[in-house]
Formats: sequence, C-alpha cells, structure tokens
Amino acid sequence: MTVPLVLVSLALVGRLITAGMEGLAPDMVMPMAVEATLAVLLAIGRRTLGTR
Repeated sequence: MTVPLVLVSLALVGRLITAGMEGLAPDMVMPMAVEATLAVLLAIGRRTLGTR
C-alpha cells in the first residue's frame, strides 16, 4: 500500500502547488477532495494492516 499512497500524495501535492501558484479553480476542488480522501484511507489501511 505504500506505492499507491505515495503516488496519490504526490498528485495531491502537485495540485496544491498549482492551486497556490495559479489560484484555486472550481474544477480542481473535487479531484483534490478525492485524492485527499484516498490518501487518508490508504494511510489508515497501511497502518492498520501493517500491524498484523
């Protein structure tokens, strides 16, 4: 689960950098929300499943 977590996080960071430099467009909000949700779920899954 580490590789998907890193890739989704990098995509989110890229969008955040773009939003910071060019301003937040309304069509960027939903993909950013999905990527943030996926990153949180993957991080929780990695932490939870990694202990077994």
